[in-house]
Amino acid sequence: MKYYVYVYNSPEGVPYYVGKGLGARAFNRVRHRCPIPPKEQIQFFYFSEDWEADECEIDLIHFFKRTIDGGTLLNISTGGPGSPGYTRPHAKRWIVTTPDGDTHHLRGLHLFCREHGIN
Repeated sequence: MKYYVYVYNSPEGVPYYVGKGLGARAFNRVRHRCPIPPKEQIQFFYFSEDWEADECEIDLIHFFKRTIDGGTLLNISTGGPGSPGYTRPHAKRWIVTTPDGDTHHLRGLHLFCREHGIN
């Protein structure tokens, strides 16, 4: 199987990051903004097709939810290229203040606009 999805778990077994990879991507410290746990704390799901791994990543992020959505994951995007929330690594950062006075720090304006029905 060529493609895989991985879940980083805390020592207590709580998932804190979901990603998709090839080769040694799950262990590449340069590409992650969160700590990489020991191999025993990483769960892998293997696929022969890229789209299958994309779907799994999206589903797992939706299931565990990102911290900004009330879940446990440190993920910024909702997974998979082309899916809502996917941001390029160098996406612009924004500070948005709503009419109610709430301030949101964003990375990638597209997802915020989608979630709040803004065109």
